[in-house]
Amino acid sequence: MTHTERPMPPPVPFGGAEVTPRWIHPHLIGAYARHSGHADLLREGTDGSTGA
Repeated sequence: MTHTERPMPPPVPFGGAEVTPRWIHPHLIGAYARHSGHADLLREGTDGSTGA
């Protein structure tokens, strides 16, 4: 199996600027990580259980 380069998708408009998938990907990971922590706090507040 050989590796083939694929062209980057074109930038898309976002919040008055244009962004690329290369910019979007790490920002989505960071936002997901921050909100996962919030979900843990909400769960611990409702049922009292904590992570192992």
